[in-house]
Order: sequence, then C-alpha cells, then structure tokens
Amino acid sequence: MGVWDVQDTSNSFHSMIDVDIEGAGVPPADGFKPVAAIAPNGDLKVGDKVRTRMFDAGGRSLSQFDTEITIENAQDMLADVWGKKLALAINASQKLIKAGVRNADQEIVPQAGRNELFVQAESGVANMQLAIDRAVALPPEVQVNGLQGEYKVKADEVTHIDFKVQGQDKLLVAASLYDAGNTLVGDDTREGASAGETLSMDIAVPGAMAKAGEYTLMLSASIPGKPEAGITQVSKAVKMIEAPEGGGEYDFVYPEGIDNYQEGTRVLAADGKIYAAKPFPFLGWAKQNNIAYKPGTGSAWAQAWDLVE
Repeated sequence: MGVWDVQDTSNSFHSMIDVDIEGAGVPPADGFKPVAAIAPNGDLKVGDKVRTRMFDAGGRSLSQFDTEITIENAQDMLADVWGKKLALAINASQKLIKAGVRNADQEIVPQAGRNELFVQAESGVANMQLAIDRAVALPPEVQVNGLQGEYKVKADEVTHIDFKVQGQDKLLVAASLYDAGNTLVGDDTREGASAGETLSMDIAVPGAMAKAGEYTLMLSASIPGKPEAGITQVSKAVKMIEAPEGGGEYDFVYPEGIDNYQEGTRVLAADGKIYAAKPFPFLGWAKQNNIAYKPGTGSAWAQAWDLVE
C-alpha cells in the first residue's frame, strides 16, 4: 500500500495494488474478485470525509463507482469503525463492487478495520485509491443584539448591561466590560444547550464601578468540544451616563431598546412626555414597534402605556 499527501492540500491518498497469488484457488462462483483493500491507518475527526476513487487498468477514473462517507460523530472517528462504515456504504450503493471479508460460506461481509474490495469484471475496476478530505474547522459566527445606545447609572446601584448573542452553532460566550482605563468592571459567561440558541447576557456592574463614561464590551465565542474551531472575538462600545435626579427620569427614548422593555419601563415619547409600559398581558403591545402603540400618539397607545408626566 502506498500513502502520500497532496501538496498544498489537506488530502491524503492510499493506493491499493492488486496482487495475484499463484495457487490461490478458483474464484467463487459469484464472480467477485478482490482487487484492492480498504486499510484504515488512523483515526479521523468529525467532519472529515473518506472517498474511494476507482480506476481501470489504464489508470482512467471510473467515478461512477466512487463512494464517500462523512465522519459524523466521535464513534465514527475510530479507524476500525470508519473502515466498516465505508464498506457498508459501498455495498449499499454499488452492485458491481463489494467490500468486506469472505466468511466460511464465501459471503462478503463488512467487518471492523480492514476490508477487501471485490469487483465484477464488467465494472472494469482494477485499482482503488482512498482519499481523505480533512475538515477545516471555522470559528463560530455570532450576532450581538439588544445593546442600548446609553445606560443610565445611579450612585451605589448596580447597572445591568444586558444584550443577546446568537449564532448557528452551540456557543460558549464570555463577555467582559472594561472602562476607559482598561479595568474590568463586570463580566458574564453563558453556554447554550443547543445550536442556534439565543443567549441572554447580563453584566452586572457594581455601583462603585459604574460611572459615566465610555466602556468597551469584549466578547469571546467558542464552540464547546471543538477547540480546533478557534475563538471569535467581538468588540462593542458601551456608554454610561448619569441618571437625572428627581422627576423626568426615563429608561429609554422610544423606541430605543424596545426588546428590553419590561413592566414599568419608562420611555420618553415623541410628544416630550414620559410613559410607563403596562404589565402583562399588555406588555407585548408596548414591545411592538407599531404605529398604533406609539406612546401618546398611536391610536391604541393607552392599551400599552400609562402616562407618567
């Protein structure tokens, strides 16, 4: 068996050579003759692909007889397992080619590890190469939503920097908030239970550290169990301002931060007045950016809002 790598690719090829042994006996009546062997020589990784490449005696490709499998889980990674999986795939997809080992009844049965490749003469297959296409793991793509333009801080009160992170993969996200002097003022870490899950992040900044000014939010997202995929880092600017004293206080300028509205959330509306979101079940209307529910001016604003002042 010859093994070589193709330059500037992650592919490996294994060439199996047909050896005729004198006196080996008459071929079985089913007409299948061994021409090569599937000999797994190492474990693979999830996402790798293994493909047989069939050739005639002149070295011409017979791609109609090629078979490919993908390593889908940790069990498939084992050499003995993927060798048998490939043999089973060949037998399921080809009529003139079989893979396995002949048993006492001369049946060709796939087994763990090494399997011979048997062909009918009419296939024209005389040789096989085993190609391994190694998967390239990419860092996760993430989206950050729900960050407010400004966060109001009050003396001696905890300020919550809340937002959402989503990606196509199952994510492990670590979020850290730094002030202008690069001092860590708060962090949060969340791990998703499934791919595509939206993670609700909440960085609680103690009152002693929450001051008006510019901050930097740093996110590091990875895929649990796949260190080879690497880490995606995202940086976002965050601004904190002093909350006004006394009356006239509000949480948002409508419709800023609408996804974060809760019962009692105060907004400054277009008419210059302050409104508070009603409790459930009316809260859902307050969280809709719909002209009918715009506080003070929408035709149905009173169903979602209470006038504060």
